[in-house]
Amino acid sequence: MMMKNIINDLTPPFFKKAYKRFFKKTTYSPEWVMLDKGTYMYMDVNTELYKAFNAGLDLFIYNNLEEELTTENLIVYDLGAHFGYHTLKFAKENKVKKVYAFEPNPDNRERLIMNINRNSYLKEKVSIVEKAISSKKGTSVFLAFNDIEQGVSSASMLQQEKLIAKRKDTLARKIVVSIDTLDNLVSEGLLLPPDIIKIDIEGAEYDALDGSRELLRKNKPVLMIEVHTILNMYQLAGLFNEINYQYKLINTEKDGRIFIKAYAK
Repeated sequence: MMMKNIINDLTPPFFKKAYKRFFKKTTYSPEWVMLDKGTYMYMDVNTELYKAFNAGLDLFIYNNLEEELTTENLIVYDLGAHFGYHTLKFAKENKVKKVYAFEPNPDNRERLIMNINRNSYLKEKVSIVEKAISSKKGTSVFLAFNDIEQGVSSASMLQQEKLIAKRKDTLARKIVVSIDTLDNLVSEGLLLPPDIIKIDIEGAEYDALDGSRELLRKNKPVLMIEVHTILNMYQLAGLFNEINYQYKLINTEKDGRIFIKAYAK
Protein backbone atom coordinates (compact mmCIF):
# COMPACT_ATOMS: atom_id res chain seq x y z
CA MET A 1 0.00 0.00 0.00
CA MET A 2 2.88 2.36 0.84
CA MET A 3 4.50 1.79 -2.56
CA LYS A 4 1.15 2.44 -4.26
CA ASN A 5 0.82 5.74 -2.40
CA ILE A 6 4.36 6.76 -3.33
CA ILE A 7 3.70 6.02 -7.02
CA ASN A 8 0.46 7.95 -6.83
CA ASP A 9 2.18 10.97 -5.26
CA LEU A 10 4.94 10.96 -7.89
CA THR A 11 2.65 10.63 -10.89
CA PRO A 12 1.99 13.99 -12.61
CA PRO A 13 -1.70 15.05 -12.57
CA PHE A 14 -1.88 15.36 -16.36
CA PHE A 15 -0.76 11.73 -16.75
CA LYS A 16 -3.42 10.55 -14.31
CA LYS A 17 -6.08 12.36 -16.32
CA ALA A 18 -4.78 10.96 -19.61
CA TYR A 19 -4.71 7.44 -18.23
CA LYS A 20 -8.23 7.73 -16.86
CA ARG A 21 -9.52 9.15 -20.14
CA PHE A 22 -7.91 6.77 -22.59
CA PHE A 23 -7.08 3.55 -20.76
CA LYS A 24 -9.29 3.08 -17.72
CA LYS A 25 -12.54 1.42 -18.67
CA THR A 26 -15.62 3.36 -17.59
CA THR A 27 -18.63 1.41 -16.43
CA TYR A 28 -21.98 2.64 -17.70
CA SER A 29 -25.50 1.75 -16.63
CA PRO A 30 -27.84 2.52 -19.53
CA GLU A 31 -31.57 2.15 -19.02
CA TRP A 32 -34.75 3.01 -20.86
CA VAL A 33 -35.57 6.68 -20.34
CA MET A 34 -38.21 8.90 -21.88
CA LEU A 35 -37.05 11.82 -24.00
CA ASP A 36 -39.03 14.23 -26.12
CA LYS A 37 -42.51 13.48 -24.73
CA GLY A 38 -42.96 9.80 -25.43
CA THR A 39 -39.78 8.70 -27.17
CA TYR A 40 -37.78 6.10 -25.26
CA MET A 41 -34.00 5.91 -25.57
CA TYR A 42 -31.51 3.50 -24.01
CA MET A 43 -29.11 5.84 -22.19
CA ASP A 44 -27.11 6.28 -19.00
CA VAL A 45 -28.78 9.13 -17.10
CA ASN A 46 -25.50 10.00 -15.36
CA THR A 47 -23.73 11.03 -18.57
CA GLU A 48 -23.35 14.50 -20.02
CA LEU A 49 -24.84 13.21 -23.26
CA TYR A 50 -28.12 12.33 -21.56
CA LYS A 51 -28.22 15.69 -19.81
CA ALA A 52 -27.69 17.48 -23.12
CA PHE A 53 -30.44 15.57 -24.92
CA ASN A 54 -32.80 15.90 -21.96
CA ALA A 55 -32.24 19.66 -22.06
CA GLY A 56 -33.23 19.81 -25.72
CA LEU A 57 -29.98 19.46 -27.65
CA ASP A 58 -30.19 20.59 -31.29
CA LEU A 59 -33.72 21.96 -31.03
CA PHE A 60 -32.60 24.76 -33.34
CA ILE A 61 -32.84 22.23 -36.19
CA TYR A 62 -36.58 21.84 -35.73
CA ASN A 63 -37.14 25.51 -34.92
CA ASN A 64 -35.67 26.28 -38.34
CA LEU A 65 -37.88 23.71 -40.08
CA GLU A 66 -41.26 24.81 -38.74
CA GLU A 67 -42.59 25.79 -42.18
CA GLU A 68 -41.19 22.73 -43.97
CA LEU A 69 -42.64 20.34 -41.38
CA THR A 70 -46.18 21.40 -42.30
CA THR A 71 -45.92 19.73 -45.74
CA GLU A 72 -47.66 16.38 -46.18
CA ASN A 73 -45.82 13.07 -46.75
CA LEU A 74 -42.32 14.31 -46.06
CA ILE A 75 -39.31 12.11 -46.76
CA VAL A 76 -36.36 12.77 -44.42
CA TYR A 77 -32.76 11.55 -44.67
CA ASP A 78 -30.78 11.44 -41.40
CA LEU A 79 -27.12 11.20 -42.43
CA GLY A 80 -25.17 10.32 -39.29
CA ALA A 81 -28.09 8.87 -37.36
CA HIS A 82 -25.98 7.79 -34.35
CA PHE A 83 -28.37 6.00 -31.97
CA GLY A 84 -31.50 7.56 -33.42
CA TYR A 85 -32.36 10.68 -31.46
CA HIS A 86 -33.01 12.77 -34.57
CA THR A 87 -34.32 9.82 -36.55
CA LEU A 88 -37.08 9.25 -34.02
CA LYS A 89 -37.70 12.95 -33.49
CA PHE A 90 -38.32 13.39 -37.22
CA ALA A 91 -40.43 10.22 -37.31
CA LYS A 92 -42.67 11.66 -34.60
CA GLU A 93 -43.61 14.59 -36.81
CA ASN A 94 -47.16 14.06 -38.10
CA LYS A 95 -46.35 15.14 -41.66
CA VAL A 96 -43.31 12.87 -42.01
CA LYS A 97 -43.99 9.75 -44.05
CA LYS A 98 -40.54 8.13 -44.01
CA VAL A 99 -37.15 8.59 -42.35
CA TYR A 100 -34.02 6.95 -43.75
CA ALA A 101 -31.40 6.59 -40.99
CA PHE A 102 -27.86 6.35 -42.42
CA GLU A 103 -25.41 4.81 -39.93
CA PRO A 104 -22.28 2.84 -40.96
CA ASN A 105 -20.90 2.39 -37.42
CA PRO A 106 -22.05 -1.10 -36.30
CA ASP A 107 -22.02 -0.14 -32.60
CA ASN A 108 -24.21 2.89 -33.21
CA ARG A 109 -26.43 0.86 -35.50
CA GLU A 110 -27.02 -1.80 -32.85
CA ARG A 111 -28.24 0.88 -30.41
CA LEU A 112 -30.21 2.56 -33.19
CA ILE A 113 -32.09 -0.68 -33.86
CA MET A 114 -32.79 -1.09 -30.14
CA ASN A 115 -34.23 2.40 -29.89
CA ILE A 116 -36.36 2.02 -33.01
CA ASN A 117 -37.76 -1.31 -31.82
CA ARG A 118 -38.57 0.14 -28.39
CA ASN A 119 -40.59 2.91 -30.03
CA SER A 120 -42.66 0.44 -32.02
CA TYR A 121 -45.30 3.01 -32.99
CA LEU A 122 -42.64 4.73 -35.12
CA LYS A 123 -40.92 1.61 -36.45
CA GLU A 124 -42.81 1.45 -39.75
CA LYS A 125 -41.72 4.99 -40.61
CA VAL A 126 -37.98 4.27 -40.30
CA SER A 127 -35.55 2.42 -42.59
CA ILE A 128 -31.88 1.95 -41.74
CA VAL A 129 -29.19 2.37 -44.41
CA GLU A 130 -25.84 0.83 -43.43
CA LYS A 131 -23.80 2.56 -46.13
CA ALA A 132 -21.74 5.70 -45.62
CA ILE A 133 -22.67 8.44 -48.09
CA SER A 134 -19.87 9.93 -50.16
CA SER A 135 -19.03 11.19 -53.65
CA LYS A 136 -18.53 7.76 -55.20
CA LYS A 137 -19.53 4.10 -54.92
CA GLY A 138 -17.19 1.52 -53.39
CA THR A 139 -15.61 0.88 -50.00
CA SER A 140 -13.65 3.03 -47.57
CA VAL A 141 -11.77 2.79 -44.31
CA PHE A 142 -14.01 4.02 -41.50
CA LEU A 143 -12.81 5.10 -38.05
CA ALA A 144 -15.28 3.63 -35.57
CA PHE A 145 -15.52 4.72 -31.95
CA ASN A 146 -17.59 2.53 -29.64
CA ASP A 147 -18.27 4.73 -26.59
CA ILE A 148 -21.96 5.36 -27.19
CA GLU A 149 -22.90 6.52 -23.70
CA GLN A 150 -20.73 9.65 -23.73
CA GLY A 151 -21.41 10.36 -27.39
CA VAL A 152 -17.86 9.61 -28.55
CA SER A 153 -19.20 7.12 -31.10
CA SER A 154 -20.95 10.01 -32.85
CA ALA A 155 -17.47 11.16 -33.94
CA SER A 156 -16.96 8.03 -36.08
CA MET A 157 -15.97 9.00 -39.60
CA LEU A 158 -14.66 8.09 -43.02
CA GLN A 159 -10.88 8.29 -43.01
CA GLN A 160 -9.96 11.34 -45.08
CA GLU A 161 -6.91 13.58 -45.11
CA LYS A 162 -8.91 16.79 -44.75
CA LEU A 163 -10.68 15.83 -41.55
CA ILE A 164 -9.63 17.81 -38.48
CA ALA A 165 -10.38 14.72 -36.39
CA LYS A 166 -7.72 12.62 -38.16
CA ARG A 167 -5.52 13.05 -35.09
CA LYS A 168 -7.91 10.69 -33.30
CA ASP A 169 -7.10 7.75 -35.60
CA THR A 170 -5.17 5.90 -32.91
CA LEU A 171 -8.19 5.91 -30.58
CA ALA A 172 -10.54 4.28 -33.08
CA ARG A 173 -10.71 0.87 -34.67
CA LYS A 174 -10.51 0.83 -38.44
CA ILE A 175 -13.19 -1.04 -40.35
CA VAL A 176 -14.12 -1.17 -44.02
CA VAL A 177 -17.60 0.05 -44.94
CA SER A 178 -19.59 0.34 -48.15
CA ILE A 179 -19.94 3.84 -49.53
CA ASP A 180 -22.32 5.14 -52.16
CA THR A 181 -23.86 8.34 -53.46
CA LEU A 182 -27.38 9.55 -52.84
CA ASP A 183 -27.74 10.04 -56.60
CA ASN A 184 -27.07 6.33 -57.13
CA LEU A 185 -29.37 5.13 -54.36
CA VAL A 186 -32.28 7.29 -55.52
CA SER A 187 -31.83 6.58 -59.25
CA GLU A 188 -31.71 2.84 -58.52
CA GLY A 189 -35.03 3.11 -56.68
CA LEU A 190 -33.56 2.09 -53.32
CA LEU A 191 -34.64 5.32 -51.64
CA LEU A 192 -37.54 7.70 -52.05
CA PRO A 193 -36.33 11.20 -53.01
CA PRO A 194 -35.88 13.44 -49.93
CA ASP A 195 -37.58 16.64 -48.89
CA ILE A 196 -35.25 17.24 -45.93
CA ILE A 197 -31.69 16.03 -45.40
CA LYS A 198 -30.02 16.37 -41.99
CA ILE A 199 -26.24 15.89 -42.25
CA ASP A 200 -23.81 15.38 -39.36
CA ILE A 201 -21.05 13.14 -40.70
CA GLU A 202 -17.83 14.46 -39.20
CA GLY A 203 -16.21 16.28 -42.09
CA ALA A 204 -17.60 14.29 -45.02
CA GLU A 205 -20.47 16.70 -45.64
CA TYR A 206 -19.13 18.14 -48.90
CA ASP A 207 -18.36 14.70 -50.35
CA ALA A 208 -21.88 13.52 -49.51
CA LEU A 209 -23.46 16.46 -51.32
CA ASP A 210 -20.97 16.30 -54.18
CA GLY A 211 -22.45 12.87 -54.89
CA SER A 212 -25.98 14.27 -54.69
CA ARG A 213 -25.89 16.99 -57.34
CA GLU A 214 -28.56 15.47 -59.58
CA LEU A 215 -30.88 14.91 -56.63
CA LEU A 216 -30.33 18.45 -55.35
CA ARG A 217 -31.07 20.01 -58.73
CA LYS A 218 -34.14 17.86 -59.36
CA ASN A 219 -35.76 17.48 -55.94
CA LYS A 220 -34.43 20.59 -54.18
CA PRO A 221 -34.46 19.21 -50.62
CA VAL A 222 -33.84 21.47 -47.64
CA LEU A 223 -30.44 20.74 -46.09
CA MET A 224 -29.57 20.99 -42.39
CA ILE A 225 -25.80 20.57 -42.21
CA GLU A 226 -23.24 20.55 -39.42
CA VAL A 227 -20.06 21.86 -41.07
CA HIS A 228 -16.85 20.64 -39.43
CA THR A 229 -14.04 22.38 -41.33
CA ILE A 230 -13.31 25.64 -43.10
CA LEU A 231 -12.46 23.69 -46.25
CA ASN A 232 -15.85 21.99 -46.20
CA MET A 233 -17.63 25.35 -45.88
CA TYR A 234 -15.59 26.77 -48.76
CA GLN A 235 -16.43 23.77 -50.95
CA LEU A 236 -20.09 23.81 -49.94
CA ALA A 237 -20.38 27.51 -50.79
CA GLY A 238 -19.09 26.77 -54.29
CA LEU A 239 -21.48 23.85 -54.70
CA PHE A 240 -24.46 25.90 -53.56
CA ASN A 241 -23.58 28.59 -56.07
CA GLU A 242 -23.49 25.99 -58.87
CA ILE A 243 -26.88 24.46 -58.02
CA ASN A 244 -28.59 27.77 -57.20
CA TYR A 245 -28.96 27.18 -53.45
CA GLN A 246 -28.78 29.78 -50.71
CA TYR A 247 -27.81 29.17 -47.11
CA LYS A 248 -27.86 30.76 -43.68
CA LEU A 249 -26.08 30.21 -40.38
CA ILE A 250 -28.36 28.81 -37.67
CA ASN A 251 -25.95 27.70 -34.92
CA THR A 252 -22.31 27.93 -33.85
CA GLU A 253 -20.20 25.85 -31.45
CA LYS A 254 -17.20 26.93 -29.37
CA ASP A 255 -14.89 24.52 -31.21
CA GLY A 256 -15.59 26.18 -34.57
CA ARG A 257 -18.27 23.87 -35.93
CA ILE A 258 -21.29 25.58 -37.44
CA PHE A 259 -24.76 24.48 -38.49
CA ILE A 260 -26.30 25.87 -41.65
CA LYS A 261 -29.63 25.59 -43.42
CA ALA A 262 -29.41 25.46 -47.22
CA TYR A 263 -32.32 25.57 -49.65
CA ALA A 264 -33.11 26.30 -53.29
CA LYS A 265 -33.48 29.94 -54.32
